[in-house]
Amino acid sequence: MADALYHHNNSTVYIHAVQDYARELGADPRAFYGYYYWQVIFPHTGGPVILPAGYPKVRPAPIVYPDEP
Repeated sequence: MADALYHHNNSTVYIHAVQDYARELGADPRAFYGYYYWQVIFPHTGGPVILPAGYPKVRPAPIVYPDEP
């Protein structure tokens, strides 16, 4: 499995992350819902954006902080 993951993304950090996620899901399948609905924040030149469910068919939403004009 590690070899297949390495061929997908040649990073040992990636391999360990995928294995950690797999362990979590194996220990508690409900963890899937936590990961599935986890918000992804992406740094963008115009400021950070949240990548919504359905991305890239749905446009990213800009993050606006309350103390910004």
